[in-house]
Amino acid sequence: MATATMDARPAADAVAWRDFTGGLAEAERRGLPVLVSFDPGWTTAGQRLALIVDRDARLRRAMRESCVPVQVDPLDRPDLADRYQAEAATLCGYPGPPTLLTLRPDRTALIAFTSLLFEGDGHHAPSLASILLASAAALAGDLPEAGEPGAASPDHAPARQPALIDPAGLEALADRAETDAAERDRLRATLGAIIDGGVHDRIGGGFHRGSRDPGWIVPFFEKPLAENAAMAALLARAASILDEPDLAECADRTAAFVFAQLLADPDAQAIGADSDHYTFTPREFTKIVPPQASKTAAMHFHMTQAPVPHVIHAARSAEDIARTEGTDLVTIRRDIALATEHLARARAARPAPPLIARPATDRTATLLEGLIRASDRGCLADGRDALATMAFDLLSAREIAPGRGWRHTRTGKRGYASDEAAARVLARRARQSFDEVRFDRFLT
Repeated sequence: MATATMDARPAADAVAWRDFTGGLAEAERRGLPVLVSFDPGWTTAGQRLALIVDRDARLRRAMRESCVPVQVDPLDRPDLADRYQAEAATLCGYPGPPTLLTLRPDRTALIAFTSLLFEGDGHHAPSLASILLASAAALAGDLPEAGEPGAASPDHAPARQPALIDPAGLEALADRAETDAAERDRLRATLGAIIDGGVHDRIGGGFHRGSRDPGWIVPFFEKPLAENAAMAALLARAASILDEPDLAECADRTAAFVFAQLLADPDAQAIGADSDHYTFTPREFTKIVPPQASKTAAMHFHMTQAPVPHVIHAARSAEDIARTEGTDLVTIRRDIALATEHLARARAARPAPPLIARPATDRTATLLEGLIRASDRGCLADGRDALATMAFDLLSAREIAPGRGWRHTRTGKRGYASDEAAARVLARRARQSFDEVRFDRFLT
């Protein structure tokens, strides 16, 4: 049901906040993401949000047409506040206030948003309106298909609509690509742009959660592990649909990246943001890359002379450089590989971004389910036994209390309904993939 509108505007221009249950039902019916705010009107963050909504017609339209706005008072629903503030901290390193998230209709988070900016205020971060439009596009699988060349400084990124990676939306695109040639072309173009863009960490592995620009160049630097596991499974599937071995290699590298974080800490949820770790200035680039590879690498990674940090991304292919420079392809590829090796060494000497770890059954179960799907499609050939053990251990760490839900046996915390749902999905996947009867007990 709708709650009071935020202002006294005409009904056609007003924004009405729904309650959590009603908003989720409406979002599922309309096929839209949920914008959930944990900052009610009596808080400072809630008052600033109301002011921004009042002044921004584009935002009001996005809140009516591109999402279902939901407001939750943490005093009334501490269970939801606890869960989604932790989710915000996992996705962007800060729980708020303000605490705003866009959710899929199944309650899983698409992106967290913990700053409030006016549209066109000169700040490089995207506005809330842009976040909502990007969330709706990601949920619909309507993602950009081509990157945009240009300077890639995270400190000088234009305030344009961001692009968010949603593996579920890409899986829906892959479903259509199974039987439709035009959708296969679209899947190929979309994945190509994502992999070549700065959202793909071609040095350290994995994908950032999205980009601040529509061209996949300047990322939000966090790497959520559950989304990366799902991305590995999607890439492995796309490799089969499109018959592209490069996608299979990227899938395997991504799965190995996630698996390594789980081995380091079984409660690992994300790699936190640290733009200084991932970027290089032109001066740093010149010192790090051997002179014989410097020209080729600068063209490939689009390292300009602008004295700002640059995001490493594949701006030009080796084939394109070889053609325009009149150099043989083997030499170009060798130079790119040499430059990548030296950049990786330089980054390894820097302080590592924080590993965000917390007991969260729903996210860990979703992460493991994604890795198992990826392994079913050819990734982590040597890790299947370990995945089976991890899944069994996670599912075993629960104690069912009839009529009172369940709790973690290790932490003693009461579980959420989403935890139970994710655990059952994992149990079904594990039983099917590993064909082990020990998983049957979790399906009853």
